[in-house]
Amino acid sequence: MKNKHCYGQSGVQGFFGRIKFLEYWYQLFYFFVPGYNFIHCTFVAKTATLKPRVGNTDLRKKYKIKSWYPSSIWVSLYSFWHGYMLNAIGLSNPGLEFMLNKGDWQKRDKHFHISLQLEAESESELYEEINNIIVLLKKYLNPKFHHYSIQINVSCPNTEHDNTLDTQKLEQLKMIARTFKALLPEVKLYYKWNALVTTQILLELKDLIDGNIISNTIPFGDASSGINWENLFTHGQSPLPYRLGLRYEGGLSGLPIYSVLVKKLQEIEEKDPDINVIAGGGIMTKKQIDELSTFSCVKGIALGTVGLLRPWRVKKLSSYANKVFAKRA
Repeated sequence: MKNKHCYGQSGVQGFFGRIKFLEYWYQLFYFFVPGYNFIHCTFVAKTATLKPRVGNTDLRKKYKIKSWYPSSIWVSLYSFWHGYMLNAIGLSNPGLEFMLNKGDWQKRDKHFHISLQLEAESESELYEEINNIIVLLKKYLNPKFHHYSIQINVSCPNTEHDNTLDTQKLEQLKMIARTFKALLPEVKLYYKWNALVTTQILLELKDLIDGNIISNTIPFGDASSGINWENLFTHGQSPLPYRLGLRYEGGLSGLPIYSVLVKKLQEIEEKDPDINVIAGGGIMTKKQIDELSTFSCVKGIALGTVGLLRPWRVKKLSSYANKVFAKRA
């Protein structure tokens, strides 16, 4: 089996990645768009939590987005044209056991990724949460018979959990990695970050995990990103609090975060090119894939927003990425 160097970003194909499930309404139309095909991508499931989570998005049948244009997602004609969008979905999901019990992941005959977010705060609660997750995985998706990896989402801007990374949080991340590796040694473990993560944290965790997914969405308005928010949004303000009636300003994805990604990769390359990265964030052209392939730390790419805003490019870009990175390997 050929190794795939291209991945879907978590959620771009939904929880199960099957057109027949119709998790997103736009799939009704995109199904007929030439080139909207993730066949060359490793499937990455939408992020789940151990327990069901309401989040900011109404679901039907527990896992399908109810509205054709939910209030937790924002895109305008201008942003569509310029390749960016906001979301504050808030990890709405029916819980890990529901998805495992549905039985679709078990039918996959190719390697795929399960994306998870841990919700516990204290070390003892985290250990219990991880243990419960692993019990479910061994029950429904025993790694002796199913080939998958795990992504831990550690930088979602749309939950009430603290996403800052101090010394205590770093020690928790080390404990999480050690626990997963001890209890589920057959499964590769990745951490998913946004491109604002400090390189020192990646260095600290390098020997404990198998790799990093960079970048998650960038928290709206973050000044350290270098993004000109006023150029993208009226008065530099997020439209999501008005739509949602909540405090969440959302996370930015698409072309504007690509430059933030490249800057972070340059820093990683300088500090330690042996840090493994799957790079994503605003990838919409072959030229960008060529640029990313020049970084020795980048082992593959992840496509997300292009699947929504440039769906006709998905098949060509993913096929091209696999060829480019296969040659380099």
